[in-house]
Amino acid sequence: MGNHLIPLKVLNTIYKHSSVPIFGTSILFLNNGVVGGYISDPSLLGVAAAQLIAGHSKDLINNGFDYYYDWNLVEKFNFNKTIHENSNILHKNPTFYELYTTEIIIFLSFFVILTFLMILLITSNRKLSRAKVHISSENLRLEDMVSERTQELHSLYDEAAKQSRTDALTGLNNRRAFFEEANQIHSSASQKNQQKYSILMIDIDHFKNINDNYGHKTGDEILKLIAQSIKKELKESAIASRIGGEEFAVILKETLLEDALIIAEKIRKNIFNILYIKEKNIVVKASVSIGVSESINTDNSFEITLSRADNALYKAKEEGRNKVCSS
Repeated sequence: MGNHLIPLKVLNTIYKHSSVPIFGTSILFLNNGVVGGYISDPSLLGVAAAQLIAGHSKDLINNGFDYYYDWNLVEKFNFNKTIHENSNILHKNPTFYELYTTEIIIFLSFFVILTFLMILLITSNRKLSRAKVHISSENLRLEDMVSERTQELHSLYDEAAKQSRTDALTGLNNRRAFFEEANQIHSSASQKNQQKYSILMIDIDHFKNINDNYGHKTGDEILKLIAQSIKKELKESAIASRIGGEEFAVILKETLLEDALIIAEKIRKNIFNILYIKEKNIVVKASVSIGVSESINTDNSFEITLSRADNALYKAKEEGRNKVCSS
């Protein structure tokens, strides 16, 4: 055949009947049965010609020849490991990555973004959870503080209310508390026609002389001792009050006049037996006069019952003091 080109049909016929690879020198033969080889490439020949014309013979690119191989035939004859390492491979099926490079990059980018968003979401949820726990803890702490403060305010209010109704010196009810309690007791007794209550009006005899002769400090001590002596003879349901300088009053719930007189006499005797030692060889004694009255159905108000007890007190004073009288 010499240097003549083999027609492609003849080449295809030879390829079909050949059991060995066929090598050629023209890129036109590739994909027509020629495996490849050191082949001339018209494009490279054109570049080489242009370089010669330009006088750059030193930069010729392989003189228009290079290694080219048909990948399908290389795999068929199994000599892919022996071809030149810088060979140009034609007709090679692209890899999955090469085929879907753009899609893979988009997918990986989306996956990275999604992963970042998931991490951000998880981190945010954890921070949110910690914030909720912190807020819940702070709420409980604030609720405890508010509850504690509320209890303190209630205690202060109760204490203030108690002090507003208590005589600071003796610890008994003061005049205001006495009349509030008395009016409530009278109202309750009026609704139950058979329920009785009694009143004791107690006044210290010659108390001004005690203050003048022994001083107000001694007078205060006498007042406290008398208050203690009064409470000693009373039930818990009884209401004892200091309603004036040396005046005391007692309300005895559900108590008839006879029983009230007995209690009054005990109080008088106990007070008369008090011996207050001011200084060495100086003993201060005191006595009280007591007026007693019992509520009756015709009493329209507590003041009426109190007025009778007050009249009985003046009667005891007139009869010599240190005495119990009733009205």
